[in-house]
Amino acid sequence: MLNPKHAPAILAIAREGSITAAARKLFISQPALSQTLKTVEQELGAALFSREGASLRLTHAGELYIEAVRQINTINSNLMTAIDESRGVAYGSFTLGIAPQRGIQLMPQVLPAFGKKYPNVKIRLIEDSSQRLEALIREGQCDIAFVTVADKRDQLYYIPVEEERFVLTAAKSTRLARTFADGTEIDLSVAAEEQFISMPEGHCIRDVQDKLCAQYGFAPRIILETRVLETAKRLTAETNSVFFVPDIYVESDPAFRNKVCVYPVRNNGHRRLFYFCHRKDLEPTNYEMDLVRLVFTALGRPFPEPQANP
Repeated sequence: MLNPKHAPAILAIAREGSITAAARKLFISQPALSQTLKTVEQELGAALFSREGASLRLTHAGELYIEAVRQINTINSNLMTAIDESRGVAYGSFTLGIAPQRGIQLMPQVLPAFGKKYPNVKIRLIEDSSQRLEALIREGQCDIAFVTVADKRDQLYYIPVEEERFVLTAAKSTRLARTFADGTEIDLSVAAEEQFISMPEGHCIRDVQDKLCAQYGFAPRIILETRVLETAKRLTAETNSVFFVPDIYVESDPAFRNKVCVYPVRNNGHRRLFYFCHRKDLEPTNYEMDLVRLVFTALGRPFPEPQANP
């Protein structure tokens, strides 16, 4: 018997790959989470995870359990959507995912307008990386999300919002800034001698940066790594450094833009698209789609005509 009360705990372990990390995300103790897992496995009569090195991996029984949870969440969500819309009055709640920097850019414009139109709809906001938001969408822990990715997931339906272009920002004290006028399109090779502020390995921005540098035959001289874009931007502006980043994170911050030179990077061959996405088997509500339209409007983009899910 599948107990819905235990499902979030099992989903978290599957997502994080360890009980310790899952317990931290759930804000519970590790022993308590271990006991929950033990209880579920005893009730089902099967192990849900096997250990591979330092990580936990789903067994076949575990994969069946996760799929069952997703199906139950889908049925519940679609039922509540149908009931809400049959009333003709918008009551309800939903979970919205967005990257922190995009949240700073868009939510102050979007949420007041949405709240005025739908005062009885509550939004739970999750600000996290695109990769994690995609995982939460697949698991049914997030209803809709705005993500920036290069590769799409089969279980999700995507609507492109806009393309992000990579730029290299440079402190005005750098040799690069003294050599090239602000706004000049450059090859990344001209920054081979500069020192970089960088995202850590495994981050999608860092992956593109390292691939481009390798194409030009050099490894970036990284003096500091951080996952926090605001930290990276501030350090770049105040030190003799450069920072490789999508243009949206520069243009949406005039204070930072005025402190650095910005160079579009040409011939990079890497497309980075900002998408709205949801589960293919979970149709968004009318009010969720109205929020999506508000995001398109805030970005000055036309909302595409509705299409049937593939």
